[in-house]
Amino acid sequence: MVAGFPDVRNSKPRQGIFDSIILFLFMFHDVPEDSIGALIPWKQVMLDTNYSTQKLRDKISDFFQEHRYYWSKDKNFLLMKYLARFIKVRESFSSDLSLFSEALNKYTRSFAESQISTPESVESILETIGKDGYYQGLKLSEEIVEEFLEYAFSHACYANRIADSLPIQITPEILQDCPAMPFRVASYIKDQESCPLIQSLAKDPKILAIAEGYLGRPPVYHTSELLWSFPHKASSDYCYTHFFHSDINDYRNIKFFFYLTDVDVTDGSHHYIKGSHKKRAFMDQLKAGIPSPKSDQRLIDYYGEGTFEDVTGPAGFGFIGDPYTLHRGSDVASKPRLFLQIEFMISSYDCWYYNR
Repeated sequence: MVAGFPDVRNSKPRQGIFDSIILFLFMFHDVPEDSIGALIPWKQVMLDTNYSTQKLRDKISDFFQEHRYYWSKDKNFLLMKYLARFIKVRESFSSDLSLFSEALNKYTRSFAESQISTPESVESILETIGKDGYYQGLKLSEEIVEEFLEYAFSHACYANRIADSLPIQITPEILQDCPAMPFRVASYIKDQESCPLIQSLAKDPKILAIAEGYLGRPPVYHTSELLWSFPHKASSDYCYTHFFHSDINDYRNIKFFFYLTDVDVTDGSHHYIKGSHKKRAFMDQLKAGIPSPKSDQRLIDYYGEGTFEDVTGPAGFGFIGDPYTLHRGSDVASKPRLFLQIEFMISSYDCWYYNR
């Protein structure tokens, strides 16, 4: 018997078949969550007798309904959803960095207008992302950080990214004394795509140069998010994004992240595993996008000591990541965190993930 899993040697064959089908559907569909959105561990799914025949039928029905939707809206998205999880496929969309010099020239003339500073050249940044999957070292000025905070304090945000939930008004006082909240996050989901500060950054020449250099073609703006993370009443609950996972959003994509409040190891720091965008066991590629149940030690054994990075920094600190690289979030212990992310891809799709 495998340690950590139930002994099913004496269980009914039919139930074992149901478990297998359910887990297969989870592999290519939604991660099971409880009523507050916390990830249900695989072991609990295996033991949960509430997964009845009717629930299995519902799961199968949802699976086919979702895929009919993709097929009718954009077949290219459906293909990407499965093919983009494989490294060889993703590598076929990469380009030779040496061919980027001509494209870089159109941006360098505007670098003086850039709102971000970097200690290294664009070429050096691209080499680091290509090798590690991430780069740390972007910087926003204190003035820009203050403008973002003013925007955040003057606009309503919405719990758990749900636009029709009650609006929440965040004040500066909450940064000094924040009670535990009944929700983990709140975003400016109704306003962020029209926020002039965000859209100005999304058009920043240095950001566009890095994006085009990594993507190998003119970047396609996908989305942005301005997000608060709060101390949470049920901090022991599992959360999807707190397991190492990959984002399967395109065959090639890149994200720019900025901390807009100070972040240390207890304030919702971002974690990633260097080089995991280029090295992945086949079964882990097959399940890319599904949070990894593997322990940190097993991942360290596979990727090596020194590959785990915990990103901390002062307000204004920024970093860049290929979201196929294994990454995860972490809970906020006491101080709320304001976080901005901007994503570029190589494609534009007519639909998106069914349940997002």
